[in-house]
Amino acid sequence: MPRAISQRTRVALAAREDGRVRVVSGDGAVPAAEAGAEFRLGEGRRTGGWSDYVAGCTAVLGRRGHRLTGFEAMLGSDV
Repeated sequence: MPRAISQRTRVALAAREDGRVRVVSGDGAVPAAEAGAEFRLGEGRRTGGWSDYVAGCTAVLGRRGHRLTGFEAMLGSDV
């Protein structure tokens, strides 16, 4: 059953027009070597890291007809 939890995820976004996505974990929860990823929309590949969730979301949105232009994102979470 769904229930409210006190944890939060925060995302800061900036649009890009070049079809690239750059994501960074801004909360220090992952090692520095795994803290960021960059890929071109439609070309995201599985890495086994947390950024696969972002690549998967962009892939599904693109397949469903949403026009994506690229973005930069900093994510933070206490989940």
